[in-house]
Amino acid sequence: QRRRLTAWRLIALNCAVLALNGLIAVRGVALWALLQRLRVEEWIHRARPHVGTTLQAMRVLNWVTLPVRWPLARLPRPGR
Repeated sequence: QRRRLTAWRLIALNCAVLALNGLIAVRGVALWALLQRLRVEEWIHRARPHVGTTLQAMRVLNWVTLPVRWPLARLPRPGR
């Protein structure tokens, strides 16, 4: 009796995961269609020449924020 209940629970859980996977796939396709409609790919290609400038700015910000980040990294964090 107990083994059957467990098996049915596993089957129900598997069906729930499959339904969630289907929902995520449908939402992903809708998101992809939206990205295509907004022509995000063109924006990315237009922004590509500025990547070097962005990386340089990130390196500068990394050094500028180091005095704040270094002490915070030493503090204990939940889950560690």
